[in-house]
Amino acid sequence: MGLLVRVGESIDAITNMIRSAQSDLSQRDRAAALVCALAQSGGLLFSAFVLAAILLTFCCFPIGSACCVLGYRVLSRQAAKRRQRAKAVDKLLRVADKRGVFASVPQDAEPPTLSEKKE
Repeated sequence: MGLLVRVGESIDAITNMIRSAQSDLSQRDRAAALVCALAQSGGLLFSAFVLAAILLTFCCFPIGSACCVLGYRVLSRQAAKRRQRAKAVDKLLRVADKRGVFASVPQDAEPPTLSEKKE
C-alpha cells in the first residue's frame, strides 16, 4: 500500500513542479508549489529507485535460473544416475543378445548400447 502512495506522491511532485512554472499564480502560490514539489520528490526518487531495481532484477533472472538448474542437477546427481541407467541397459542388452532375442540382427554386428557416444 505504501508503494502506491509513493507513486502517487511522485505524480503530485511532477504536477507541482509544472504548476510552479505557471504565470497566472502569485509568487506565494508558486513558492508553495515548488516547496511542495521538493517535499514530494522523495516519492519520485523512490519510484525511480524501485523501477531501476526491478529492471536489474529482471536482467538477472536468466543467470539466476541457470545457476539454480545447475545446482539442482549437481545436487540430485542426475549425470551419475544417467550413466548408471545406461550401464544397466547395456547389461540387459548383452543378456538379451546371449539369449538370442536379437534374431533379426546379423551375427557379426555388435549389439546396440546406450553408453557409447554417437559420432
